[in-house]
Amino acid sequence: GSRFWQHFSRLQQDGLVKHVGLSNCYIQHLEVLHTLITSSVATAGKEVSPSEVPLAPIYAVQNYMDAAHHEADLLNFCIQHHIHCLAYRSLAFMSVYGLLDGVLEDIQEVAKTQGLDSGHQLVLYWLLSRGVCPVVSSVDRAHMMTNYAVCSRYQQHLQTTQQGEVERGANTPAGSSLDEVMRKVAAQSEMIDMMGGSDEYSLAFKA
Repeated sequence: GSRFWQHFSRLQQDGLVKHVGLSNCYIQHLEVLHTLITSSVATAGKEVSPSEVPLAPIYAVQNYMDAAHHEADLLNFCIQHHIHCLAYRSLAFMSVYGLLDGVLEDIQEVAKTQGLDSGHQLVLYWLLSRGVCPVVSSVDRAHMMTNYAVCSRYQQHLQTTQQGEVERGANTPAGSSLDEVMRKVAAQSEMIDMMGGSDEYSLAFKA
């Protein structure tokens, strides 16, 4: 692991890449790498050989995260260590929520209170409010515009707060209703997993 990161650090030091990050890494992985980086920085003032390049900081980590899988501990670790948190497949399993009594309806109802058109938009909006950047992909123009509208709506929220720069991870809009519905979904994460509503690769990496 340290040799792998050392190679990426060299790419950054040589100016070939601006930032380096990780995917499918959880706290147990990040803690080990963070310790290596910290000890490496401590020796950065000393003359080192090319094989002992000071390790680059972790710029970002991309993991599976959705309404049922909040990864709060991972997010808190990233915020504490100034690591950008990206979320993939955040909308992939929303159809499974429809199998749970009232959950999807509650999500859609809260979406309306936020000025959003769908539950999909609400999940993206909620991720943004936690300081997470959702990674979405689509070849459909209508879907692209829908996703972009969430960013615009969230930017409007930040402007209306009149708080200037809002600290990442502490800017949840409309607090209680949004938090409450997401807690309701997360409370049924085991059932959602049993119905196939989780990313198997991420579960393997986490284990």
